[in-house]
Amino acid sequence: MTSSEASEWMSGWDAVAARERQELSGKSAEEKLRALAFLMASTDLFDLSVLEAEDQIVRERWVRLRSMNRKR
Repeated sequence: MTSSEASEWMSGWDAVAARERQELSGKSAEEKLRALAFLMASTDLFDLSVLEAEDQIVRERWVRLRSMNRKR
């Protein structure tokens, strides 16, 4: 990816973020809370096994780092 391509790519994501802010500013707090409640109640629809595996890797790294720090 060239520098200009990266800039274009970032500009595209900036435009997406601006559009999301614009859409959210038009919604009431009740609508935002309802959408949040729906997402929180829908976690069983998503496969979280990948995240759980990544979490386990991170936990193992922290254990290893802590043990290295204690040995000093």
